[in-house]
Amino acid sequence: ATTARSAGDLATARVLLEQARELDPENFRLAPEYAAVLLDLGELDAAAAVLEAVPSRGASDALNQQQARLRFARLAVNSPARAVLEQSAQQDTMETADRFNLAVTQLRDGDYDAGLEGLLAIVARDRAFGDDAARKLMIDVFALLPAGDPRIREYRSRLARAIN
Repeated sequence: ATTARSAGDLATARVLLEQARELDPENFRLAPEYAAVLLDLGELDAAAAVLEAVPSRGASDALNQQQARLRFARLAVNSPARAVLEQSAQQDTMETADRFNLAVTQLRDGDYDAGLEGLLAIVARDRAFGDDAARKLMIDVFALLPAGDPRIREYRSRLARAIN
């Protein structure tokens, strides 16, 4: 299933994971990979159901990563098109909500540096925005990045300085 997903064959990955779950329904280690496939397919509610069904004893870094992806995906669904937001940003008349949406779309598109920079700017300027949404999203992004990614350390440090 992992090989199929890596090759972009999400349908095969889904079928294989569903078969594995039927054979071993108590194997919660399958849940993060299955949720990842569902998220890749855009099936957010189905992914949420899979993640919510995992008991606390099944918690893992992989599960936490997919929970962060789900929260992020739900934010990205409601964001305007990136091109529209970038055009607004060039005019420098952007409201904080639009700056947040731009960061979300940048992150959704894999532009982690630009997205993290945008979130950091929001934390520095308007920490209270969205009940501290920018800081919380940065924490989720840290969970999405591979362990040991140098951006985690860099942006955690910069976030701490912006908060203090």
